[in-house]
Amino acid sequence: MSGRTRTDFLIVAPPACAPSEPPSGAFLLAAALRARGLEAVLLDLSLEFYMGIFESGGDGQVSKALEFLRGVRGGFTPQNHRTACGFLHRSLAAESLRTGWRTTLMDLEPPTGNHSPSRILAICEEGSAPFGDLYERVLDPALDELKPREVLVSVSYLSQLAGAIDAVKHISRRGIPTTAGGSLLNSLKETGEGSVELGGALGRIEYGDGGSLAGIDPRESMLGHLRWPLTTGRTDYISPRPVVPFALSTGCFWNRCLFCPDRTQPFRRVGPDALVSLLEDAPREFSSKRPVIHLLDSALAPGFLDQALPSLRAAGAAFYGFARPSRDILEGDLLEKAAESGCAMLQFGVESADGRLLDTFCKGTDPGTSGEAVRRAAGLGIRTYCYFLFGLPGEDAQSRIETVDFIERHAAEIDYANISVFNMPVNCELAERAGEFGIRPAHRLRGGDRIRLYLPFTTSGESPRHEVRRFMSEARASNPGLRSILTRTPRWFRAAHLAMLEIDGRRDVLG
Repeated sequence: MSGRTRTDFLIVAPPACAPSEPPSGAFLLAAALRARGLEAVLLDLSLEFYMGIFESGGDGQVSKALEFLRGVRGGFTPQNHRTACGFLHRSLAAESLRTGWRTTLMDLEPPTGNHSPSRILAICEEGSAPFGDLYERVLDPALDELKPREVLVSVSYLSQLAGAIDAVKHISRRGIPTTAGGSLLNSLKETGEGSVELGGALGRIEYGDGGSLAGIDPRESMLGHLRWPLTTGRTDYISPRPVVPFALSTGCFWNRCLFCPDRTQPFRRVGPDALVSLLEDAPREFSSKRPVIHLLDSALAPGFLDQALPSLRAAGAAFYGFARPSRDILEGDLLEKAAESGCAMLQFGVESADGRLLDTFCKGTDPGTSGEAVRRAAGLGIRTYCYFLFGLPGEDAQSRIETVDFIERHAAEIDYANISVFNMPVNCELAERAGEFGIRPAHRLRGGDRIRLYLPFTTSGESPRHEVRRFMSEARASNPGLRSILTRTPRWFRAAHLAMLEIDGRRDVLG
């Protein structure tokens, strides 16, 4: 970016989000604005934040860990990955003790927690946020050089909220207008609680996909036209191959699950042409490193995926993303063509092996089909990352046993697992029909200064969370397949690194 003296927008991704790939919302916004002739430059303050810690407080082991995680050293296995991440976390733990802000490879939490905007603002105004060096080293020089007309602060995760509030405060003191936006803020407005409270801490907020910044029709997809974004600062992400975030569609093509918080979002096609133009515009130095495409779709619509495969194959890029383990993904030779086109991993929302529960909540999947999807994908060398959801209303001990039995039966085909306990979105169809399912939600916020996306609830007078955690602890101890999968599943750098790790019987991504 040397020599540039003027820009319309500086797009800032505040700490903290995983430093393994560009922050997807900020990256795609910068790409879309540039495609429409606007001068927009992306600055990933989160990557700068992490690397500042690793380079100033790290040691030789941290440097070796970074080399390994960037693919400089071979043997990119789950075991070696876990060891390398341990060295990084030792450095982050020391930083947490120094600042009082809990810092991990995917989270940043101030002493107040992340759910009270006014309390976060108060400690930032006291000057106790750990970003002073970051601003002096990176943000202020970028503001001086680029002289942006406006700074857009992109907030995708709750872990970025405190960093966003402090960044807005700092930039505003310099007299530069700011606008905050991003998926977290959209979710709080549409399906959560507390969006009003955010205004007092973040100032001006722009909801939606950013199309209004470019003056495009709200019915048009902002992602339909993309150019490689301009950047300032670091882009040396911690990954063996560079990762490019992209979506073939927005919204969800299924859009029927009772507890989906995004039912109000329209389903729109983006299409492969935008991916082609994005990759063709990428710097040659970047393209030569053989990027991996992170498909951000809520679920890959099989028709859209099939149409995009020639573009993915021509780009020579591996890719991964979410797919519903339903009949659609098993139609014809779609999985075979996906594997041949570079599919490194599919993330399957299996959820439960209790068909009754899946039908109750309109998931549109069944255990038999899920098992077949996992088997076929693994047999083709595609890594499988399966998501299981315990604690659904109406779940009983037998339901949980059936799900663990499913995992044991498919232990040879499930490479990674995400085990979670059900959280009920504040606003979803299930919350509206809570009485039909024996759910008693906690009271909604009335005043106060807290934000939340989920409602605590009880069924039959009890919360399922404690029982589920007890059950899973016992299940892991007594089921070798489950234990092996969970041991193999990295805790950090999900899911980009999971798509590249060396797994016996799966396609080589790094060779």
